[in-house]
Amino acid sequence: MADKRLKVSELDFEQIKTNLVDYLSDDPEFADYNFEGSALGTITNLLAYVTHYNAVNANLGINETFLDTAQTRGSIVGHARLLGYTPRSASASKAVLNVTVNSPTSQNLTISRGHKFKTSASGTTYNFVTTQDYSTTNAVFTGVDVYEGTLKTLEYVYSTSTNERFIIPDADVDTSTLKVDVYDNQSASTFKTFVLAKTITEITTTSRVYFISENPDGRFEVSFGDGVLGKALENGNLISISYLVTNKSEANGASLFTNLDAIETNTNVTVVTSANAAGGADKEADDSIRRNAPITFASQNRCVTPKDFEAVIKENFANIDTIKAWGGEDNDPPDYGKVFVSIKPANSSILSAVERDTILTDIVKPKSVATIRTEIVDPSFTYISLEVFFKYNPSLTTKSRVQLEEAVRTAIAGFSTSTLNTFSGVFRHSNLLKTIDNTDEAILSSTARVYVKKRFIPTLNVATRYELDFSTNLYSSPTEDSVINQSTLFTVNGNTCRLRDVKNADNSRKVQVVKGQGANTEVIVDNAGFVQGTKVVLTAFNPSNFQGNFIEVECIPDSFDIASIRNNLLTIDSADTSIQGEIDSIAAGKEFSGVRYNTVPRHG
Repeated sequence: MADKRLKVSELDFEQIKTNLVDYLSDDPEFADYNFEGSALGTITNLLAYVTHYNAVNANLGINETFLDTAQTRGSIVGHARLLGYTPRSASASKAVLNVTVNSPTSQNLTISRGHKFKTSASGTTYNFVTTQDYSTTNAVFTGVDVYEGTLKTLEYVYSTSTNERFIIPDADVDTSTLKVDVYDNQSASTFKTFVLAKTITEITTTSRVYFISENPDGRFEVSFGDGVLGKALENGNLISISYLVTNKSEANGASLFTNLDAIETNTNVTVVTSANAAGGADKEADDSIRRNAPITFASQNRCVTPKDFEAVIKENFANIDTIKAWGGEDNDPPDYGKVFVSIKPANSSILSAVERDTILTDIVKPKSVATIRTEIVDPSFTYISLEVFFKYNPSLTTKSRVQLEEAVRTAIAGFSTSTLNTFSGVFRHSNLLKTIDNTDEAILSSTARVYVKKRFIPTLNVATRYELDFSTNLYSSPTEDSVINQSTLFTVNGNTCRLRDVKNADNSRKVQVVKGQGANTEVIVDNAGFVQGTKVVLTAFNPSNFQGNFIEVECIPDSFDIASIRNNLLTIDSADTSIQGEIDSIAAGKEFSGVRYNTVPRHG
């Protein structure tokens, strides 16, 4: 028999079977043997299946040993635990209420933990509860935080012989609402409250802390100190764990609340919503754990660098679509001693006041350096409008021009979703054209004119300064061509006006408020601002009215490649994107010599 080796790197079933048959065929005992339909063929099939199964299981096992390649949640969570990272639990919607007791029996009143309020969202009724006590001396409660869900309590008796962990059976627990009380024994009436351990550097042998982790079954576990890191429990201690089970994001947006429970026998209660319900979210997804665990480990649970701020906030706050932090020294102009954070929530454009306060007070402040001030700024949206032109060969498709145009529009929408709408998003002009060209094999070429737009809501009848930062340098026109391509209409001094810019003698550009078009253009305000770098600045803009929901200013960018800077978010405005297809005359055989061929100028 020839010294023929099996190809052990080929793990597909058919490859394994073929290799086995080839190997056996080289043996004189099996020369000219028909392996198909014979008993030996069945045996080779069986061997191939066994080898294939073993290879798959071995591959899966190896993959599970690394955080980046692990597929099961238990493995992912286990790797994250080694980095000191605990995945976020589900988060309950939170609202803020002002509660007034009418005709109270006493001015000194208390709203107890677990007090219920009712609301509805999308036609479904939800209960919100308090997670702490609130007291007042004037029958008025302001700033009452309420959370959607149902409060539950579990009790365990601790045994030193097992040193057990205490499992929370509910999958949708909000671990931020945990309250852990420890009684000396089952008959004791007093208790000590244990708090969640934040950092081991501050934990002593007597610290009343508990630890929380997610087990391989996806349930959260509570454990306690061992007498070295944290106070150890004693035999017979009664442990009471109360928590909130939530419907996650279902109640987000709820705004009208009614009181359900009596406040110390008082039932005549008025409830006014200070902040609508927001912040409800699912437990942290696997991909998020893979991404955030190493980043959080690098931050070492403190807020010093901008990346630290991003990591700590993402670990402790669920309602994040995208986040960006940067130092004040990178602002224009610089603002030293500050860190700026911008967050686009998953369910809205900006954070609510409640969410801002939670991030600054409960998450950032305990972990940041005292000398660093943190400021949350709203995302600033830069809209990209396009004029798209493409040429196509009708012989290569059954689609009409209109159908091709719609297909291109859909492709552009997908391009926007996949590459933009994040603080790290970059609009790459060549990639857009590639996306358009790949929409259909009939499309032979494409070009796109790119414009950038900002929107703002002015204060009427008050001269105000507005800085519109487009996140990219604007076109430095050496001619009389306007950098401001167009603006929506507004009213100044009784005139329906728009914005334009003109060149000064020193080649700088000033903004004018004008009415009319072409030869009928009349300047209403000669020097209303200026264009410089990435900005259009209106120095004393004072409209009395405007058309639509906002004023929109569209400009020509200096480059067709545009990146998000600081709190700018890029998104393609599909409603203001024009798409025009045209038959390629040469490809269609109409112009054999190419004597006439229509091209699209880069600028309109």
